[in-house]
Amino acid sequence: MKTKISILIPVFNEAKCLPKLFQALEKQKLSFPAEIVFIDNNSEDNSLNLLGDWRKKNKNKFLKIRIYNEKKQGFAYPLKLGIQKASAPLIAITDADCLPMTDWIKKMCAALKNTDICVGNTYSYIGKKSSEAEKLAALFFKDYSKKCARADGFALPWGPTCNLGFHKKLTEKISTFSEHAGPAFDIDFCWRAILQEAKLHYNKDICVKHFRRDTPEALYKQMYRYGSGEAWIRYRYSSIFEINNTSSKLSYTENSAKLAKKNAKLRILKMPAPSSLKKLKQDAAEAFAKGVYDGYKKLNKKKSPEIILRKSVAWENATGGVSIFVPGRGALDLNKKMAPVWILYKSSKNVNHFSKLLIKKLGMQKNDANHYAEEFFTALNPLT
Repeated sequence: MKTKISILIPVFNEAKCLPKLFQALEKQKLSFPAEIVFIDNNSEDNSLNLLGDWRKKNKNKFLKIRIYNEKKQGFAYPLKLGIQKASAPLIAITDADCLPMTDWIKKMCAALKNTDICVGNTYSYIGKKSSEAEKLAALFFKDYSKKCARADGFALPWGPTCNLGFHKKLTEKISTFSEHAGPAFDIDFCWRAILQEAKLHYNKDICVKHFRRDTPEALYKQMYRYGSGEAWIRYRYSSIFEINNTSSKLSYTENSAKLAKKNAKLRILKMPAPSSLKKLKQDAAEAFAKGVYDGYKKLNKKKSPEIILRKSVAWENATGGVSIFVPGRGALDLNKKMAPVWILYKSSKNVNHFSKLLIKKLGMQKNDANHYAEEFFTALNPLT
């Protein structure tokens, strides 16, 4: 039998987590061959030796273990190598500090029969001895994969690579993960795919447990990275975030960087957390905001990217299979007022009525409204 799926797992100083990961992988319930592709990214602890030992001791007869080294440090480089080395038509990715459930591989394969990209359900591993940093991170990332996949707080849906699956042939169409995206490599990958009309589905039954950062310093570092990644995404996808459809440029001034920093901090501070974690949350918010600010400053001297062609895009909502669409955050208003386009669509009687609503509510020109209305109805009606 041919290998059905390649599981990519980047590794960097994960000796503490690897033994538990090995146990979780050995327990996978399989009836077909799969391969585990570990990509070590210059680990300085005992990770590489542990990988080699487990390759010899693995007791799951359906799993083939392969180990590679990627010298270029970064988020995207190990995955690029892993995709290059993968021998199967399906790809799934998880982190070395995750524990896949026993049916994870089997369910990921089944889900990918019906979609181009599958986002699984990731929840935090919290025990009696979990630190305050772990508890706060668990609150920050509660239902995170679900929110990502339904574009809840994001311009487009995506999935984090702690629990993500896709067809390898997709990388031939949109290329692979980009090292230029930094910490936003997974967002960028999914958005490029969606803008090329790839289907992305969320599946709550494809589960992994995720160990969270266990010290304040590690959590702050993670939040800073996420902040810097957000700045890059807003730069790269300026045409998605801009309300006005006529401009492809964003102004990266000192004032815009400060405003982005302020808004970023407020977003984190608004997240629910007990009073005992108040100081930790404030510091995490500061770290995230500083990442956004520094990211904006780095982009200040760069040329704005080429505008990305807008298309209506449909994807399956994580809350029961309802399909929604974008551009922008599911809404585009030429009058600089965000409007619930999905509600307009749902309340319209037919394509002509929808066109009239776009003209009335969004101020679209008649020709544009007719074009968008026809396109949206064609894309969405089969899915609703």
